[in-house]
Amino acid sequence: MYFPDLGLLIVEEEHRLGFNRKEKTRARYRGIDALFISATPIPRTFHLYDDFGKQSVVDLVLSGREIAVTEDNSVYVRLVTEVRMTKAIEKQIEAFKKGFYELIPYDDIRIYNELELELLMSGLPDIDMADLKANVEYTGYTAASPPITWFWRCNHNMDQEDLARLVMFVTGNSKVPLEGFETLPGMNGVQKFQIHYVSGNTVRLPLAQTCFNPMDLPEYRSAEIFFKLLHAVRECIVGFGFAFGGN
Repeated sequence: MYFPDLGLLIVEEEHRLGFNRKEKTRARYRGIDALFISATPIPRTFHLYDDFGKQSVVDLVLSGREIAVTEDNSVYVRLVTEVRMTKAIEKQIEAFKKGFYELIPYDDIRIYNELELELLMSGLPDIDMADLKANVEYTGYTAASPPITWFWRCNHNMDQEDLARLVMFVTGNSKVPLEGFETLPGMNGVQKFQIHYVSGNTVRLPLAQTCFNPMDLPEYRSAEIFFKLLHAVRECIVGFGFAFGGN
């Protein structure tokens, strides 16, 4: 849509346009007054103004303050995260590590990764399957649906370590609240363990959204395909992953 007699262009929440669309809009209506408005802080160039409470300029890359942030150089988010989560608090991290290693020597834990260390420190939880089954919520399924029946059958064949991985896969935490699954916490308070029906591809891996404790479970055609569930909870319990399916 084009307005040949347009005299004033006002765009609210300009960040929704993106840099490239914004520049195309400017070029299309060149010569008229344009006002771009946003209440949301927008990264303009590859630098930060704040350095852990001190007002200073921190270039994220060489001459970052001269490089515009666009849709094509999306490494900005990764660089900001790296600065804020590591470099900006490097002294604090080192102080924490020093105190931690005074209690637990580094040589005693160097062989463990972060997940193994968490399980060592928190203990391997005793997952009560009866408690979990009594406090699960279904969306699109019922307790009598074949995939749900196969799901519980698969879980009864798991050992405690794999059950802990299942809980971590769905909730982001291998531990169960003291009051049991009835008080399982989520982003919006208590949010029970959920199993959601997913249509379409029936050979894809299950998906989990750990902020809200749901697991998207495809309507598998047979119990044998449930080995994919074991694969998912063993391989995808840390960080972000993608679930692909094939024949």
